[in-house]
Amino acid sequence: EHHDRMRKVEAFARHWSRRCFLVSFPLLRLPVAAQEGSVLASVAKHYTDPSTEFEVVRWTDPAYACYFPNHYCRFVARKHKFLIYGSTRTGTMQACQLDLSNGRRRSLTGERQLDGSSLTLFPDDRHFAYFAGDTLWKENLGHLRRRSLYRVAGGWGRGEGFALSRDGRYATVPETNGRRFRIRLIDLH
Repeated sequence: EHHDRMRKVEAFARHWSRRCFLVSFPLLRLPVAAQEGSVLASVAKHYTDPSTEFEVVRWTDPAYACYFPNHYCRFVARKHKFLIYGSTRTGTMQACQLDLSNGRRRSLTGERQLDGSSLTLFPDDRHFAYFAGDTLWKENLGHLRRRSLYRVAGGWGRGEGFALSRDGRYATVPETNGRRFRIRLIDLH
């Protein structure tokens, strides 16, 4: 079986011409799944707004969707150095960090079922929280290690919304079970 595969690869390689090889280079620009922590090139574009004539900077590429978290979630760092947001650049919703001084972007997660609306910075600006499925995660922005903080109990599902207290000690999560609802207060320390 191994020899058959090798013969097929060799036959395929013989049909590659220099022209085919050179034509394949544009394929290298296709989007690929960014790994956690990988730095993504800036796609910032400066242009003049036609109605106001002010210079505007577009920080993201319109080829993929980008979302801010819910309005009550804190997603801009205290000194306005960076912000976190959700992006579908890799094909699934993932958390990204945008450096507001130079437009550099960094992929933060590689989760399935990440809820981009739940992204929230902790008060220290070194950690952020998010829901992926029914699990609440806390992740360090420096080394991207994460730990589970809470999991919705069996028979219950997570409702809309999620909030973190100002001091980062508590979180509130609405849960639903058919026609019943409850709000969980989670001690994070």
